[in-house]
Amino acid sequence: MNREAAVIIKEMQSKPTKSCVVIDEAHVFDPQIAEGIGVDLDCILVSQPESRGETIKILRTLVRDMDNACIILMMEQNLASVGVGAIRQISERANEKHTSIIDLSWCNATE
Repeated sequence: MNREAAVIIKEMQSKPTKSCVVIDEAHVFDPQIAEGIGVDLDCILVSQPESRGETIKILRTLVRDMDNACIILMMEQNLASVGVGAIRQISERANEKHTSIIDLSWCNATE
């Protein structure tokens, strides 16, 4: 996880959302870097799924069950690799629930 990703997570924590969730499929989330940037680790949920299928299942569940949330994806590939139909369905549901999905897959490189 690099500083840019941690800064974005910190910025999302400052938004008026009920919950901030990091889905870290790439297993790059570094709590020391995040805490050093000012991320409140007590106020985020980090999930580290083992597969793309598990990532999508978690994402769909969060979008279905959470309102006004921020979901941050850290995947090996960007969200577009999931497929247009799945993205459209997930995005439409997220919009209905006032939930943001932020794809930080481009930030997976470490410093």
